[in-house]
Amino acid sequence: MQTASGLNQGTYVGPPATICSRYTTDNEAQNELSLHMNQSNPNALPSLAQSSKSSIADSDCPMGTSCHVIKEWTDDSQHTRYVDFMLDSPYEIVAHILSYLPIGSICECTRVSQRWYSRLVKLHKPWETMTISEEESTSDYLLLRDVSHYVRSLRLYDMTPRLIRYIELVEPHSFPNLRSLALVTFLHSVGVIDLRTYLYETLACTAHSLEQLHIQELSTRMVFSLDKILRIYSNLTTLQLDVWNIVDYSISYATRLTSIDLKMSILDMHYDIHSIQSFFQHSPQLRYLKLQYYTTQGYDILLTLEDHCPSLTTLIINQESFERTYTLDVPEQIDEQPGCLQCLVLNPLVLPHLLVPRLKRSLNTLRTMCLDPAESIPSSSWDLFSTVTLSKLTFLQINLFYVSTEFVHQHLPRILRCYPSLETFILEQFMIHVEGAGTNELFDTLTQLPRLSRLRLASSDIRGEGLLQFLRHHANDGSSLQEVSIFSCSGLSKMVLQHIARLPKLKELAFKDVDYDVEQSDFKEFMKLASKNMTQLSSLKMEFKRFDDQVAEITREFKNLSSVTFT
Repeated sequence: MQTASGLNQGTYVGPPATICSRYTTDNEAQNELSLHMNQSNPNALPSLAQSSKSSIADSDCPMGTSCHVIKEWTDDSQHTRYVDFMLDSPYEIVAHILSYLPIGSICECTRVSQRWYSRLVKLHKPWETMTISEEESTSDYLLLRDVSHYVRSLRLYDMTPRLIRYIELVEPHSFPNLRSLALVTFLHSVGVIDLRTYLYETLACTAHSLEQLHIQELSTRMVFSLDKILRIYSNLTTLQLDVWNIVDYSISYATRLTSIDLKMSILDMHYDIHSIQSFFQHSPQLRYLKLQYYTTQGYDILLTLEDHCPSLTTLIINQESFERTYTLDVPEQIDEQPGCLQCLVLNPLVLPHLLVPRLKRSLNTLRTMCLDPAESIPSSSWDLFSTVTLSKLTFLQINLFYVSTEFVHQHLPRILRCYPSLETFILEQFMIHVEGAGTNELFDTLTQLPRLSRLRLASSDIRGEGLLQFLRHHANDGSSLQEVSIFSCSGLSKMVLQHIARLPKLKELAFKDVDYDVEQSDFKEFMKLASKNMTQLSSLKMEFKRFDDQVAEITREFKNLSSVTFT
């Protein structure tokens, strides 16, 4: 039973749904409500009159949000008055309530009555960000025109011929405050739509205010001109293109871009070095640079950048090459200092010494670094690279598919010693078996990192004493190690499993492709030992094809295990 402030507890009598139909007048609603009350509950009024109580009648409107009716009964009379929260509540309260609704539901609210429609289209907050798709869109698309002057961010997802009419609403005097626009077409979209026509012509009238533009066109093989986009939308600060092909990088005018994310689906396309260098040269305010599927036939991106883009804080080249096994979460920018890198993801790394000047400006800011060294890097280049101490670096991933044993013996241990705050280390594609002191020195260096809490090894050769020594070092209550992941590695033996089972502070453990090196009996023994020692383990992920009911039953013995995945 619900009550209203200042009223006694009462009984609900709901009006029929027809009262909430669009543009129903207040008189019609009141007459229909009275008729419904007398027909649906004729015995309610006498009992309420005898008790001299008040009640609130909730609506049976399909929206569940129409006006309430407050009825006050006395011994002699009944008085009925309407309290419409949409019309009577302050702007701030209505706007706050509507902020929890998806845009489609707010649009439905406009069809409750003409007065609701008039009130809603005068509220600017609900319409500032609009997302329209086939799943969630307004059936009355002309509503967008009435609120267009409030819209600051417009996202149209899964563009189809039916949704393209929203773009056709754009007129020279509409959307005067639009700051962000996203047009997304997926592979399964029905109908062929040339977004370039709307981008270059229809939407050009929003260029005076537009600052952020996101285009994702994956349904056709369209070619977009970067030069044409930047000429039309000259006030852009953020540009994200995920399309088949991008051309015309060569520009001769200064841009206002601070963030650019370019991804081409045509994998055999090579960037023209001189054209893209021209783009960098005329984007002095650029802070975030992300290029996917970037290939220049071995030419280093660092040579292309040179001293251009002096304010760069995030440089991401070919991020997908670091996500074969794990998803790379690029951290948000914190305390951004222009020109000081915070995130560096680079594939390929051709000449490490070219990074040194930017790294020296980022000694206290760089937190995430992923490197995929190219083949045959001179030893002198690594010598310069390993002289830079990055005191704030917490995340390091290195792909070692092309490296030599010399790099593992000499350079990698020296590099790791320069990162005292390292918390996460990922070693991937290290399939060269380095005998003796090579791997020992690598893992010995890892034991000297006091904050290391996550070790992830993927597609690597982990044979030898090095990993065992590392695990012995962390088999105590003072260990900082909280996560171990071993994916598709050679050398995962019974001995390695037993050492892992003795890690007391481990919270996350993951294995993948362990069938070839580990017997089922060895794995059962590992699970029993781990259930006794790993008292803090909360997440366990295993890819082991020979699991049986006994192995699954052992998982019940883990005290704090909350997530278990067996595949």
